[in-house]
Amino acid sequence: MSTSPQPDEQFTEMTGDPVRARQLRKSLQTILDRSNDPALREMAREVLSGRLSLRDAANVPAYGEAMRSGMQQGLRAYEAMSESERREAEEEGRRQLDAVRGELDEEARERSRSEGGSGNRPGKHNGRGWSL
Repeated sequence: MSTSPQPDEQFTEMTGDPVRARQLRKSLQTILDRSNDPALREMAREVLSGRLSLRDAANVPAYGEAMRSGMQQGLRAYEAMSESERREAEEEGRRQLDAVRGELDEEARERSRSEGGSGNRPGKHNGRGWSL
C-alpha cells in the first residue's frame, strides 16, 4: 500500500524528530501569516510549498540575512527577559511540544483505525522516532 508523504516529512529528515518537525512547520506558517518582513514571508512560502528546503533557503542571500536578523532579534528579546520570564517561556515551549505530541498521537490512532487497526495501540514517540 502506497502512502502519500506526510506534510512534515522534509522537516523530520532535518530534525530527526516528528514532534520538532511539526513545530518547525507551524513556526514557518506563523512567519508566513504574521511576519512584517517580505523576505521571511517569501522564504516560508517557498519552504512550506516544498519548492525549497530550509537548508537551501539559508543559502539564498536575502533569505539567509532575514533569518539571521530574526534570530538576532529573538536572542536580544530572550536576553532582555528576567529569569522568571525565561522559565515561563520555556514552560510554554514544553506545553506546545506536548500539544504537538498529542496531535501526532491522535493522527496515528486515526491512521490505525482507517487502516483497519483496532486503534487501541496508539503510536508512542520515544525521542528518536515513532513506534507502535
